[in-house]
Amino acid sequence: MFPLRRSFVIALQRYGQVDACLAGAGVFLVATLTLLGIYAIYVARRRREAQARAALEPPALSALADPRVILVALQMVQAIGFKRLLPILAIGGAAFALEAGVGGKTPRREKPRARTAATLRRQALGRRSPL
Repeated sequence: MFPLRRSFVIALQRYGQVDACLAGAGVFLVATLTLLGIYAIYVARRRREAQARAALEPPALSALADPRVILVALQMVQAIGFKRLLPILAIGGAAFALEAGVGGKTPRREKPRARTAATLRRQALGRRSPL
């Protein structure tokens, strides 16, 4: 802190009060922008590391693989009866197949966008495209 005071006093004596204050403000502006840049790099690095960790984690298990769900399903089959439950399961399976797209329309493919130099540069730096 002492060198900042000393440099302010020297600038005050040589150039005047307004120029000394502007020089001091410029020093603090440069320091602030430097720290802001360092923080932005730090946040970007943490975000990339979090994305890498998320990519390495195993996918979440399906609810159908939960033993409690299977137990409840077996109890329902026992309580209702298999012959009565079979039409309900067939309708549910058909609805699930229609929702999943089995036997229905295939998804429309979009045309790939042109790869500009800016897009390639962003991909090389690991940034997402704003579009």
